[in-house]
Amino acid sequence: MMAGTCNICGKPAFRTCLMCGKATCKDHMDARGFACLKCAPDKKGPLGSKGPGEPGGVMG
Repeated sequence: MMAGTCNICGKPAFRTCLMCGKATCKDHMDARGFACLKCAPDKKGPLGSKGPGEPGGVMG
């Protein structure tokens, strides 16, 4: 696997933001590893809705 360059800091990046599609290093991904901190709705925690059984999740 080839590294890209993090869209936030320029370090080697092995992950891709699911929202913008840009390469992102592990330090600048949200808590679940789905979105970069530029795209993550709360900028520091998990992305968007939670799973079933969690407060605010799909089942309530």
